[in-house]
Amino acid sequence: MSLSFPSTLPHLTLTGALLLTACAGNPGVVMPPACPAPHIFTAAPAYPAGSIDTQSSIPINQDSQRSLGNFRGELGLWLGMSNEVAHDNDEARARCAIAWLDTWAQGGHMREDPSGSAAEQQASRNETTWALQSIATAYTLNLRNRAERGEQRRIDKWLRKVAWNVVDASIDDIPPARQDNQYLWAGAAVMAAGVATEDEELESIAYKTYRAGIDSIGPDGNLPRLSALGDQALRGHLQAIIPLTLMAEFAHRQGDSWSQYKPERLPRLVDFSLHGINDPQWAGKQFGTLQDTAWMHSCAEEWAWTPFWQRYDAQRVGRLLPAAGSCSWLRLGGDLPLLKARGMFEQKGEAIRVFAP
Repeated sequence: MSLSFPSTLPHLTLTGALLLTACAGNPGVVMPPACPAPHIFTAAPAYPAGSIDTQSSIPINQDSQRSLGNFRGELGLWLGMSNEVAHDNDEARARCAIAWLDTWAQGGHMREDPSGSAAEQQASRNETTWALQSIATAYTLNLRNRAERGEQRRIDKWLRKVAWNVVDASIDDIPPARQDNQYLWAGAAVMAAGVATEDEELESIAYKTYRAGIDSIGPDGNLPRLSALGDQALRGHLQAIIPLTLMAEFAHRQGDSWSQYKPERLPRLVDFSLHGINDPQWAGKQFGTLQDTAWMHSCAEEWAWTPFWQRYDAQRVGRLLPAAGSCSWLRLGGDLPLLKARGMFEQKGEAIRVFAP
């Protein structure tokens, strides 16, 4: 499949009353030719609950329509650059993408505590978690080895600090009753940052969330804590598969076999979810109501786990798998099918075992 990427980045624009610092004049970063500077959001904006659904899966050929000056819009543009690097080995895009990261690192992007009501602070922290997951994933797999040593040091230091903020807010002292999907997303974000920065302590914390997630899967593959979500229960199960799978895949890349911890549990969750997708009546009985299917489109984020499970069930998983080059997931590092097809999730030649499960 041919890819359609924007040939030029749009001009820089500002939006609304969002708190940000324009950094085009930042003396610490020299932007490559034709590479506009991003903005720095010292705290992620608090988007309304549920608004991520319209932004979580971005058809790649629409990236050029997203304006700079918007937190999610800039992340989408940056992911578009990363996707082009993965597909075309585009050195100009790589230099621009790394310059953006260096700018964010030196400017303290997402480093301040959010303000506002408790709900607004939580929404802002969620945005930070998702952005960390996405940035750290694409950087680790696709861009870090292209960065200069000084750029690596600054970017790694920044990612590490943001990751520890996520740990403090969304993992530490979270009781089992509140270890929901957001807890798992936090673990995946911290794992991606830990792998990016070679921080074994962050990886160990992520393993704690992985084990908790695996422990919560019932004998039949059901997640009891999600069964009360009404017509969103099946969707919640699919969303839980994503961070668990990504944590296991990053661990595999590092030479560690997290999937050997209660190895039957995650496949049971996948099988349970696939059964629900293929038999809506069965799913309705399991959850007490017919399940919403309005979100089921070709670029739905809920299919993001499929590139890693084709060997499990080629027929059922394969029909859900988006083609490489068709989607870019805002919260997950861009075009995961492309990154997987390029072998970027494969175990490194000199694997390092961080710790044994």
